[in-house]
Amino acid sequence: MGSSVTVPKSRIDADPQPTGHVRISAPYARRRPPQRPAQDPAWPALLTRNTPGHAATPAPVLIAQGTADELVAPAATRALAERLCRLGDTVELRTYQDVNHDIVEVASADVVAWIADRLAGRSARSTCRR
Repeated sequence: MGSSVTVPKSRIDADPQPTGHVRISAPYARRRPPQRPAQDPAWPALLTRNTPGHAATPAPVLIAQGTADELVAPAATRALAERLCRLGDTVELRTYQDVNHDIVEVASADVVAWIADRLAGRSARSTCRR
């Protein structure tokens, strides 16, 4: 999973052209991005707000990760899953042995099947210890 930053909706204007692009309005548009985001006082709050696991999720969650992932530590992913479980979420953590961060080829069939089961109304399995 990648990192993301949420810009308040009041700061986003839809592009009038049907390109799917988003234009960010002031003050973000005029502000030069910091060279070192960690030194920007706005970043800690943005990162905290965009870190999952602070509020329950009404939909089931599938988390897939390779055990050889060097970009996102498997321990961090397990901690996220545990945090979501403590909130009462339905979480299924699937790990793929000896697979690195690029798990698309290995996990795609499982992910598609998982989504198809949700769309068919089948209950999601949980790996949470309850």
